[in-house]
Amino acid sequence: MVDYLVKPFSFERFLRACEKARNLLKDHTIEGTPDHFFVKHDAKIEKVFYDQLLYVEAMSNYVILHTVSKKMIVYLTIKGIIEDLPPTLFIKVHKSFIVNRQKITSIEGNIIHIGNAGIPISQNYHDEVVKMILGGKMLKR
Repeated sequence: MVDYLVKPFSFERFLRACEKARNLLKDHTIEGTPDHFFVKHDAKIEKVFYDQLLYVEAMSNYVILHTVSKKMIVYLTIKGIIEDLPPTLFIKVHKSFIVNRQKITSIEGNIIHIGNAGIPISQNYHDEVVKMILGGKMLKR
C-alpha cells in the first residue's frame, strides 16, 4: 500500500497521494514498464536490467544475453524473449539478433555497432530498422 485516503478528502490530499505513488513507481520503472527481468543462468536466477542489456543473440533453443559486464546463455528462444522486452527499447534487426536501441553507437551499411560488436541488419528488416533507429533525428544538409 502506498497511501490511504479517508472520505471526505481534499483535492490537495488526493494530489499528495498521487505524488507518493508516482515517486514509488519512478524508482522501479522506465516509462511505466519494469526496468528489469529475471532469467535462469548457471543454476541461479539472475536479474538483468534493460539498460545493461546490449543485445540478444539466438543460438538454437537458447539465447545469449550480451550485457555490459558479461554474457549469459539462457534457455529461451529469440521469439519468446522479444515478446517480453519493451518495444520502446529493443528492436529485432535480424532473425537472430535483438538490439537495445539506446546502446547503438553507429550504423555502417547493414551493420549496427554496439561497442566493439557488429550486428548484422537483415535485408528484410533494413529499411524499417534504420527508420526506427534514426527516428527522424538525423541531421541533413
